Amino acid sequence: MKKVLIVYKIYSDEESTKGILRKMLEQARSLERLGASVDMVNLHSKGVQVDGKLFVLKSLHTPSARHRFEMFDFFANLKTLPKLEAYDVVYIRYSPLALGLLGLLKHIKKINPKVKIFLDLATYPYIHEYKGLKKMVAKVIAYRHKYLKKYIHRIITVGSESNIWGIPVVGIKNAIDPESYKLKNSVSVPGVIRLILVSTFWHWHGIDRLINGLIQYMANNPKYTVYLTLIGEGAELSKIRELADQPTVKDHIFFFPSAYGGELNQFFDQADIAIGTLAVDRINLTECSALKHREYGARGIPFVYAGSDKSFDDKDFVLSLPLGEKDVDFSLIEKFYERLTAQPAQFTPTAIKERVNKDLSWESQLGFILE
Repeated sequence: MKKVLIVYKIYSDEESTKGILRKMLEQARSLERLGASVDMVNLHSKGVQVDGKLFVLKSLHTPSARHRFEMFDFFANLKTLPKLEAYDVVYIRYSPLALGLLGLLKHIKKINPKVKIFLDLATYPYIHEYKGLKKMVAKVIAYRHKYLKKYIHRIITVGSESNIWGIPVVGIKNAIDPESYKLKNSVSVPGVIRLILVSTFWHWHGIDRLINGLIQYMANNPKYTVYLTLIGEGAELSKIRELADQPTVKDHIFFFPSAYGGELNQFFDQADIAIGTLAVDRINLTECSALKHREYGARGIPFVYAGSDKSFDDKDFVLSLPLGEKDVDFSLIEKFYERLTAQPAQFTPTAIKERVNKDLSWESQLGFILE
């Protein structure tokens, strides 16, 4: 049985990272189903956790304490993990805003030369996600990337690159644990289109494009009454709320705090179409592999996104919109809805999930690290 260590520099008790935490847990469960023994390392406001138990005690309740520990101490502390030399595979989610990774990699290889270390780049190029001081720090840390190839076996990313920093790349698609998601159970309402978006709200999600498009649609004798449910938190939330306060749409947009797993079932049971990422071009991308797209597919709900997602571009239950700063054209969503409702047997939740199930699982995407 191969032993795997998964390292994510995220907080298990912070609302904004629960979606990423779920990804780590689903990856671990999938690798265990393939026969591996898996340990997980992550942050907590009280220190560093290994499999949910505190390994390093450190008060990280204030922003200043967090920033310092994340930047300088997180990876350094992992050198003292018990039985670190026993792992066959180490899988690390890369953090552009942290020092100490190189030292940790060097230590791991010294005590266990045969270990395979994989570095997961959630986004590449990632530099456009940052602004101001964070962008400067990320650029400074990037100067050390040329040394990573001495220790990293493969980089894993959802992009199309074959080599990053002199290291071979394995391209994967983002995935989930499909069986963790309940199929939606809703019935269409004549004359009504119900949209849902579950997200941590960042500017590249393009929710402003959606709301501005809805404002235009509702102001011009719409064929349908459209309701939009937004579930989540994030840096753009205050701007989105302000935009949604326009008289034309204020009674048609509903906000709810972050929810996960079974908490979301009731919301999807009252939705017709889900909304994915709409503005990845704002971080210089043309395609993405968003987790929420996969969760939508696992729930069996048709959905909309802008640009490309290779897992879904050829699927008939998605609508791909153009990228750019133009407002979302709701006439396209209107036609999409009519196509779905005209062929109900083809677009049942069960039919949708069956068409994507195999490609969505972490077993199919990540199993190669155990070879």
